[in-house]
Amino acid sequence: MFVHPPENHGLFYIFSLPMQAFPQSPSEVYHTRLDEKQRIVIRNPQFTSYEVREFSDGHIELVPRTFVASDDTLSLGTLQMMDAAMSNLANGIASTPVDTAELLALLDDDDKKELEEARRVMKE
Repeated sequence: MFVHPPENHGLFYIFSLPMQAFPQSPSEVYHTRLDEKQRIVIRNPQFTSYEVREFSDGHIELVPRTFVASDDTLSLGTLQMMDAAMSNLANGIASTPVDTAELLALLDDDDKKELEEARRVMKE
């Protein structure tokens, strides 16, 4: 849910964020509004994920988020479950192999190239 800016300030907001709140000059300025499903459109976004911060005075901040998988981002519980799974596999406690041939048939050429590259990297 998005918070609407106060009516008397609506014309001075960009993405419902007052101009003086920007730490630097904006590279692009345009107006947008909520659609029927309470969404806004960001033209030519540089990122695909954003953290949304809604403030009591009605302005909204969109902070770019980049998701990176590394050992530091995995919780202790996740690491323990992974260790237990590998231990089970080493001890022969595993399900029957999964046949992925049907799934591989659904991949397009670009996806197949990415999969082969990932397999090659994993072997190194």
